[in-house]
Amino acid sequence: LSTYFKYPADIRRVIYTTNAIEAVHRQFRKLTQDQGRLSQR
Repeated sequence: LSTYFKYPADIRRVIYTTNAIEAVHRQFRKLTQDQGRLSQR
């Protein structure tokens, strides 16, 4: 965590935004994979 704060504020904002986008994509992937498993039954 301390490494994160060593970056300038602009860079930290980009890192935070990227992580948020990745989290949304991860949830979307999880949902779509679960639906694929259910439809195969």
